[in-house]
Amino acid sequence: MANGFERAVDDIIEQTHQFSTLTAFEYVEPNGKDFGINVQKKAENIMVLSNNKDKVLEVRDKVAGTHDKCFGLSATGVIYKS
Repeated sequence: MANGFERAVDDIIEQTHQFSTLTAFEYVEPNGKDFGINVQKKAENIMVLSNNKDKVLEVRDKVAGTHDKCFGLSATGVIYKS
């Protein structure tokens, strides 16, 4: 939701009921390791954000501000964005 297109955010908000089902997702490997908790936490985060449009805008603004600070690494050296 932080990096996607505005239309994608709107679609996620419209489909909130589908994410609510993932808050109860369970998957435990035979060795006992619980992988479902990661899905549950992501779904809960999406639910919190989708219920608060101001929070979505705040997160998107924060990501947009840090995007300009990013730089890339390549075999020829470091590339800084200006």
